[in-house]
Amino acid sequence: MRAARDLSFAHGSVTEGDGEVIAQVSTVLARTVHADAHGGTGAHGGTGGDADVDAGGEAEPGGPETARGLRGDVADAEAATQAIPYLADRAVHVTGIASGEIEMSIDPVERTLGEDGAVHCGAVLGLIDAAGASVPWTVGAEAAGGVTVSLSARFLRRAEPGALRARARVRARDERFTFCDIDVRNASSGAPVATASLLHRFSGR
Repeated sequence: MRAARDLSFAHGSVTEGDGEVIAQVSTVLARTVHADAHGGTGAHGGTGGDADVDAGGEAEPGGPETARGLRGDVADAEAATQAIPYLADRAVHVTGIASGEIEMSIDPVERTLGEDGAVHCGAVLGLIDAAGASVPWTVGAEAAGGVTVSLSARFLRRAEPGALRARARVRARDERFTFCDIDVRNASSGAPVATASLLHRFSGR
């Protein structure tokens, strides 16, 4: 890691047990200032900044499980999501789906919370990856599987306490690759939290 004024730059890698590198990660962290309960201020590494990994609006009148403008049947996508232990354990759900779009939420459970009581940035990245890797399957894809090739996220502000929603859209695609855009917002206020772009590759074609 190296620092320059109010920014810190870090780079890391993810390896398997045999030492083989399977992913590389780089991030930029912004130093933020916050007021404490007594009116004082403090500084800490915030979630504002960029993260690169190489490898939401209000509900419709139909209820909280129907995302605005996304009226497709979420049952199959939700079942597939809950079949993944990592996502199920972190209370990630599908809240809306349509061709080329999907909306997923993450609830504030103990393992996803930071010290401030809001969903921490690592869990937000997990939500982004889940939404971005799910949306390619909404366009009628037939493949044995798929993988996230690269992910670039920009955190706009700290998340507020409460659930978050990520809406992913297909921006461009061909037979194997899908380029996706993802926006993350606070579920109750609609305040933007992060934006991201993701490249997904289908396998077995």
